[in-house]
Amino acid sequence: FDVKVTYVDIVAYVIAISLGVQYMLTKNWIINNLMGISFCLLGLKHIGLSSYRTGAILLLGLFVYDVFWVFGSKSVFGSNVMVTVATGVEAPIKLMFPRKQDGCGKLQFSMLGLGDIVVPGIFIGFLAKFDVKRSSSVENAPSKDKYLYFNVTMVAYVLSLVTTIMVMLVFHHAQPALLYIVPYILIASFGLAVYKGEVSQLLEFKVEDTLLEEVIEEEESIVEWVKGLIWPSETKKKAE
Repeated sequence: FDVKVTYVDIVAYVIAISLGVQYMLTKNWIINNLMGISFCLLGLKHIGLSSYRTGAILLLGLFVYDVFWVFGSKSVFGSNVMVTVATGVEAPIKLMFPRKQDGCGKLQFSMLGLGDIVVPGIFIGFLAKFDVKRSSSVENAPSKDKYLYFNVTMVAYVLSLVTTIMVMLVFHHAQPALLYIVPYILIASFGLAVYKGEVSQLLEFKVEDTLLEEVIEEEESIVEWVKGLIWPSETKKKAE
């Protein structure tokens, strides 16, 4: 169990602690967004999908979940639970974008939940892996097709966010972003597969899960480290 700390790590730790303390004291929206983006990147790095079907089921489930808690929760619980949580919890669980100032000069914000970034991002990341597999299996594939599924679905994702903002501005009501994100990216990705005649390849493509192996290796290294602290002589004998 060996952890190497560099000077860059130390500087990063100091900056992170400083930003964290500053956020606790001021609740600054810029620091909130920096922390939120960091959480998103961490989630995208460590979480992945094994298949297209898994991603589609996950997106459709969250689609129903998001729609209910925004539009249906008021009739059940007496208030819009999703909006209440998003506006009432002062934590970096969403990205905040200044919209206007009220009569007292206080900023009013539009918000985008981190789940509306991470979950579609995981799905789009899976499509990027499919692109790599697809381009490697085709000799002399055009460069424009190298990340075709990734690019098309990313454009669809951006358009879904634009649609969400436009509907929110027109109706002056909080919108569940996944209501627009899920149809856009599923129709874009699956529609492209139908157009290219690659539906079976997309549905059959699997990504091997290496997370369990990494966890087991890490646990074994921790066990060996603990054994070295308790029985140093036996550990030395094994090493010899």
